[in-house]
Amino acid sequence: MTHSTTTVTRKIGLISLGCAKNLIDAEIMLGDAKLHGYELTTETDDADVVLVNTCGFIDPAKEESISAILEAHRRRLHGAKAGQKLVVGGCLSQRYSTDLAAQLPEVDAEAIGWYGISMGTAYGLPLVAAHQNIKAAVLGMWGTSRVASERLVIDAADIHCPVLFQQKADDEFFTSEGQTELFDAIASRNKTHRLYPGLHTDPKDEQLRDIEAFLVQHLQHR
Repeated sequence: MTHSTTTVTRKIGLISLGCAKNLIDAEIMLGDAKLHGYELTTETDDADVVLVNTCGFIDPAKEESISAILEAHRRRLHGAKAGQKLVVGGCLSQRYSTDLAAQLPEVDAEAIGWYGISMGTAYGLPLVAAHQNIKAAVLGMWGTSRVASERLVIDAADIHCPVLFQQKADDEFFTSEGQTELFDAIASRNKTHRLYPGLHTDPKDEQLRDIEAFLVQHLQHR
């Protein structure tokens, strides 16, 4: 007897707003989703996950992003695929992540993760420290050698979620000692310090894969 198996492909739909850089970021996210078994669909009603890639640079962009989120939620209640998930990314979600989680219950925000290295750590580390609903954080490529980083060390003592801290071996802006000092100040018992080759540049290859794997590990079952 021959047994056949049917593989069900999960689909992801994209609504991308804002500048050209936002579109590039969206394409990177879609590439990551494809690696995890998702197929891109232009029919968002057929998608298992709808990603709204927002812009929060100016007030009209914020309003457009919120309208798009609410419309995507309306569609999943009236005609979209049953059980569809609504995920928000992009500038608006990064700048106002906890506010959006509180004010837009339409978004599936049972688990919020923070991904912000370099300047994303300078601005994001205090946010991660202040909000317990952030369940995992990717930080790094920043350290105490930078002027006015003392506050980050103080805030790091209030971070208790899992943390992946990334560092570049030949970082030309931050000393290795300063980055290690900031990592050591993080209070979380579940933290990992990873060193990657290269200068202070955007993550790719192994570094980017580690970011994906870490966030999926700590957020997907919440």
